[in-house]
Amino acid sequence: MKGMDLLEVATDVLYILEQKASKKPLEEQELRQRLDRGEDLLQLLASAAKAQISYSGQKDLFILKVAEELEKSLGLRPSELAERLVESSLELEQNSPSEDTVKLFEGVLNIVMKLTSRSVDALSASLL
Repeated sequence: MKGMDLLEVATDVLYILEQKASKKPLEEQELRQRLDRGEDLLQLLASAAKAQISYSGQKDLFILKVAEELEKSLGLRPSELAERLVESSLELEQNSPSEDTVKLFEGVLNIVMKLTSRSVDALSASLL
């Protein structure tokens, strides 16, 4: 997953969670599909957080940067972030996300928007 993919997944999950909270009817297949993509994103970020501890696994620099920025914004060590991401992934799997999971996705969304914006700005400057 790259910047725009991450934005799409985080936005979709937040939308679904907002709809669930407001008790609006959702199509079960659409709900499950979007939550599954959210689980995949959390597992990818957990893998990146674990890679910072063991120096193995995740090699995608953008994902590693997102995980690092998420650690900073939440004030967590890599092992704590990995644990929190796994817990949130399980919550999505069980279709019972907590407020912490919502905040986690909001953090991911903000971080990815910031990093993607920087990339676009850098690319734009080099094209001029």
